[in-house]
Amino acid sequence: MVIRQLTRTISTKTTSTSTSTISRIAQQPSFAKNQLIPLQSDQLSTELNSIINSFKPPIRYALAYGSAVFPQNSYQKQQQQPMLDFIFAVTHPSHWHSINLHHHPHHYSLPARLLGSPAISWLQERGPGAGVWFNVETKIHNRVC
Repeated sequence: MVIRQLTRTISTKTTSTSTSTISRIAQQPSFAKNQLIPLQSDQLSTELNSIINSFKPPIRYALAYGSAVFPQNSYQKQQQQPMLDFIFAVTHPSHWHSINLHHHPHHYSLPARLLGSPAISWLQERGPGAGVWFNVETKIHNRVC
């Protein structure tokens, strides 16, 4: 579920013709509408927005997923709180992590806190993987995210 979505232009490193075509497609009113899934609960929508708004650094867009957003039969609601996962897209990862480390150091593991935002963003941008930094099992508003 996309929580915050800003208009963006898709760019590519191919020819200028294909870049122009992709940009025109991205500007269409229906672009990515099939990726937006309405929430079934106003309470969940309020909770998701509250969590996102608790972050001080700027977030270009965010998406939430996990069993809290997409209910699953694999957990007992009375025994376990469903998992809530987020992916944030940010413009400047090092700056974002620097601000977030200052306001929410508990979101990061001890090695990440000790190494700081330059190392975190270096690993995120140049390390193995998809260019995503994961902070796992972070407590936000009494919920594990």
